[in-house]
Amino acid sequence: MKQWKLLLTYYNTLLHSVDDAITVVDENGVIRSWNQKAEEMYGLTVADVQGKSITTFFETESVVLMSTIHDRKGVIKKYNQPKPDVHVLINMSPILVDDEVVGGISVERNITDIVKLNDELSSTAASLHELERNVQNEQSLSPFNKIKGRSTVLQDALHLVEKVSKPMRLY
Repeated sequence: MKQWKLLLTYYNTLLHSVDDAITVVDENGVIRSWNQKAEEMYGLTVADVQGKSITTFFETESVVLMSTIHDRKGVIKKYNQPKPDVHVLINMSPILVDDEVVGGISVERNITDIVKLNDELSSTAASLHELERNVQNEQSLSPFNKIKGRSTVLQDALHLVEKVSKPMRLY
């Protein structure tokens, strides 16, 4: 009994010491352990989920843990989106006792902020490319853009020539 208490204490300390969400289910997908990071990531407490099927809270196709149990194969750093606003990298393993699957464990790293930043960066880069194209198109319309000098006198002369060369409007 003392050894069991010691192992249980190690197990619980490990669950609460890691910076990733940890979910442990039995062979039927019933949640047996759910750590504090999982609570924060999904907004569900241990009391909400423990003893209930994982498919109650997540769509069946997004519960990769169940396929890990069924296929008896682990997964390392697999991207998953278990909820519309949550992006994670998952490490999963089936739990085997005497070559019999008795459950599975999922360790999920929240990468939602990274995904959002990447989307913003892509959008900003696309906007910048569009602005660059517009500037290049405007510059290519000017017959004077190939002149390479940068002196004040030359720039003043070019400015005057551009003013004079603009087509006049007739009213």
